[in-house]
Amino acid sequence: MMWGFDPNSGLAGRSFFPEGISLTEWLSRWLEGRLRQPMLVKDPQTRVWRGATDAEHEAQAREVAELVGRINGALADAKPERKGAADSAVAHGDPR
Repeated sequence: MMWGFDPNSGLAGRSFFPEGISLTEWLSRWLEGRLRQPMLVKDPQTRVWRGATDAEHEAQAREVAELVGRINGALADAKPERKGAADSAVAHGDPR
């Protein structure tokens, strides 16, 4: 059984927790680029803190991707239009 470590969990005494995968599975995921950071979640049914499932990791990745998309969209909307030097020169009669 592999153990995860989350020093930023905010839960005293819960920094180490079982991830629910074997060393073989952990190494396989690492070699294939599928290993994720350990993540603590509170089980909605038992209300006990535990390591996240693959589905919970994927749901979090989707949420983060959506948030990044919204932030990037807001930044693009807020960015003032800038004309390049060539556009400005043409507007002032310089035929560059």
